[in-house]
Amino acid sequence: MTELNWCKNTYYIFGLKGTVGAVSINGVVPACKTLDCLTVFAKSTDDLKTVFSVIRQYDKDDICSRHYVENDLFSKTFTFGVPDKKSLEFFNDTQASLLFDNAVESLKSIGGIAVTIDISPFVNAAKLLYEGSFVAERFAGNREFFEKDLDKCLDVIRTIIGNSQKFSAVDSYNDRYKLLEYKRVADEILDKVDFIVTPTAPTIYSIKEVLADPIKLNSNIGYYTNFMNLLDFSAIAVPAGFRQTGEKKDLPFGVTFFTKAFKDDALLDIAARYSNYTRYPLGSMLLPFNVVEESSKVSDSTECQLCVCGAHLKGFVLNSQLSDLGGEICKKY
Repeated sequence: MTELNWCKNTYYIFGLKGTVGAVSINGVVPACKTLDCLTVFAKSTDDLKTVFSVIRQYDKDDICSRHYVENDLFSKTFTFGVPDKKSLEFFNDTQASLLFDNAVESLKSIGGIAVTIDISPFVNAAKLLYEGSFVAERFAGNREFFEKDLDKCLDVIRTIIGNSQKFSAVDSYNDRYKLLEYKRVADEILDKVDFIVTPTAPTIYSIKEVLADPIKLNSNIGYYTNFMNLLDFSAIAVPAGFRQTGEKKDLPFGVTFFTKAFKDDALLDIAARYSNYTRYPLGSMLLPFNVVEESSKVSDSTECQLCVCGAHLKGFVLNSQLSDLGGEICKKY
C-alpha cells in the first residue's frame, strides 16, 4: 500500500448503513418512510459493532421494522466487485481515483479477489430516488407541514417537494416496476461476489459550491450511495486516505463496501480486517491505530474438516451444499 501523509485539520470516521428496517425509525421525522435508515458513525469498527448490536431491535410499533437475521461471515479469501472503468465516476477528481485504486489493492492484500463488474443498474436505480416518483414519499411523510409551511423550507427543498406533485399513481407503479428490474440484475451481480467496493463519494465540494448548485452537486455526491436503500443493501463506509495534491489537497476520501440485506456482520468484519491492514489514525484527535477485533467465526485457514451424516452424505439430497463450496470427501466411517 502507498504510504500516505496525515492531515492535521480533518479526521477519519467509519459509517454503517445497516439493513433497512433493522433499526427502528420510530420518532424520526421521515424522509422516505419505507426507505429510511438510521446510520451509525464512529471512530472504529469496534464501536460500530457495539452500537449496532444494541440498536438493531425489532419494534412492533414501527411498521417498517424487520427482525434482524444473523449472517455468516466472509471467508479469509473473499471475492469483491470493482466497477469497470466506464462505470467509475470521479467528476474529474484524479486524486480520488488514485485513492480508490489504492483501496482496491489493500483489499487484495488481505485476501480479496477482485472481479470487474458493471454498476450501471445500481446507478440507474439511484436516479429513481430524486428523478422519479419515489420523491412523492417525501411529501407524503410530512404532508401537513408542507401544505401549511412550505415557504419556511429552503429553496432546494421546495423545488424537490414541488416536483413530487407532478407524478401520478401510474408513474409510481411504473417506477416500482423499473426498480424491481434493477433489483433483479443487481442481485444477480452480487450473487457472483461477496460484496462490492465503490467510492463513498466520487468527489468533495465546498459549502459555497453546494449552495450555488445544491441539487446537481448533492446528486453527484450521492452517485454511489443513493441506490443503497432502494435496492435493500447494507453498507459500511471506511477511510481510504487523504488527497495529496491539487485544489482538494488534504481533504479525506473513503470507500464503501456493500452487499445484500442482513450481511451487516460480515461487512463489519471485512471493515475490521481492512482497517487492521491500512491502520489509519482514529477520530478527530488522529489517535494511534489499535488493532480492532475481528470475529472469531472466521478460521485462520481456508480449509477445515467436517463430520457430516444424514442428507449431507454423498449421493443424498443436501450433499450439494458441501460440494458446491469445494468440499471433498477425505474419509469415510
